[in-house]
Amino acid sequence: GRLCGPGDQDEIRPGHCTWPVYGVMGMNRAHVTPRQAEALVGLPYVDGEFDCVHLAVRAQAELWGRVVRLPAGTRHPRGRLGQIAAIERSRGQVVDAVDVPESGDIVLMRQRLADGGFQYHVGTLVIHAGQRWVLHVFEGHHSVLQPEADVYMDGTTRDGYYRWRSVA
Repeated sequence: GRLCGPGDQDEIRPGHCTWPVYGVMGMNRAHVTPRQAEALVGLPYVDGEFDCVHLAVRAQAELWGRVVRLPAGTRHPRGRLGQIAAIERSRGQVVDAVDVPESGDIVLMRQRLADGGFQYHVGTLVIHAGQRWVLHVFEGHHSVLQPEADVYMDGTTRDGYYRWRSVA
């Protein structure tokens, strides 16, 4: 099939296209270091094209060499309510909760909003030398890799750790 490129991020159904796996030459994909994950730091959030979920899927491909398989017909949700509904549906279908996370697992977070509501946020765990790092991107910012504890300093809370259910 054809390779995915700009404009394909919103269409995430299987078989639509194949994301290229860039990775790092000679990298041990079972053990990704923070330095290797820095290859995905600095990518800009682009509304409707590149958000925290897009980054998580790209991290699986480029850092761990895994292609995430999403349910047929899945379209990337728009807006807070669409995003919440999509994440609620994905539990047990796309990801499974885990008690002991591994590098490459997803950390699902809840961000409190000024209106009293919340929105979900997704990051990818990079565990190295006993330290947990989170690769993620917030709206209006560029992707970052930060110690997991720092992610929760603004009132963001961890909802749980999840492992992709279907990866190649």
